[in-house]
Amino acid sequence: MTAITDRAEAMTQERRYLRWAGFIGPFGPVIVAGLLAIRPFPYPDDGVDGRVYLDYTLPHYAVELQTLATIAFIGCWLAFVVLLAFVYTHRASGSSLPGWFMLCGVIVWAAVGFASDGVYMMIGMIARGYPGFGASPSDQRLAETLWELTNVLWAMGSIPLGIVLIAVHFANRAHPVLPHMLAGPGALVAAVASWASLASIFVPTGPWSPISVGAFCVGSGPAYLWMAATGLTLLRPATTSARLSAGQPSR
Repeated sequence: MTAITDRAEAMTQERRYLRWAGFIGPFGPVIVAGLLAIRPFPYPDDGVDGRVYLDYTLPHYAVELQTLATIAFIGCWLAFVVLLAFVYTHRASGSSLPGWFMLCGVIVWAAVGFASDGVYMMIGMIARGYPGFGASPSDQRLAETLWELTNVLWAMGSIPLGIVLIAVHFANRAHPVLPHMLAGPGALVAAVASWASLASIFVPTGPWSPISVGAFCVGSGPAYLWMAATGLTLLRPATTSARLSAGQPSR
């Protein structure tokens, strides 16, 4: 009787984690869309004059608002992956290697993202702290350096991001929680796109330079869409949620 009760409690906890992940999933891409809408889209490419970056980041406290939005997005992705990893690890009685790769990968991704966000915030802090900043060529070079360092750091996050998605694929093969199309082809395509975006480091300027609009949409877009689709799937009716919690793959 105790074993049955414990199993029922475990299933309830898993269902609760999946439900929370479902609520969080769609918010990530919405935050990204809001972040990009703060200033005119598309945003400046890499390798342009530093004055262009100052004109983009400083009006209307754009850099501060975008920094806060990025922090919120990182928090959403971190919580989303951690909740999924807890379910997979629990299903495997605490010994899910892919689940641990999910946890470690998302922590590394978040750390790199926060570092990128901090560098981006420095553009606003320096510019607002020194009246007249941006008038000299050296000021403009500094703004350009900080912008490009922000983008390169974020681009490096594509490595642990891809690892997380690959780990989801293998975790779901052992303990099905998500539909096959999401955890199979969906996760793999998003992982490959994320890693492929690293090729942008060989492009110094233009829309295909690191995290410029082309590289960002192709490299990060599939992962963010996967997050939204997974979240919405986990918000399906209670009968499907119960089937997911029971360890049966959805179709």
